[in-house]
Amino acid sequence: MTKIVNKNETATIRTSIGLRDALFDELDALRDGTSNPQKSQATAKLAVQIINSVKMEIDYGLSEDVISRLTKTNNLQLGTC
Repeated sequence: MTKIVNKNETATIRTSIGLRDALFDELDALRDGTSNPQKSQATAKLAVQIINSVKMEIDYGLSEDVISRLTKTNNLQLGTC
């Protein structure tokens, strides 16, 4: 399910299903000519970054609550482990 941002865009639902839908939507847009290779490549790169951040959370067993508390206090320093 997507939420309408304006009449031409929708916000991606921030779940694995939403990410998958956004990627398939971009693939469809590329195929039907309403997107371009540069936009599709940028979308794919963003998806990889999202997946990598989730993977890091899983690898280190960080829950959403812990991440939220750490980022609010600016104590989450990446690259120090």
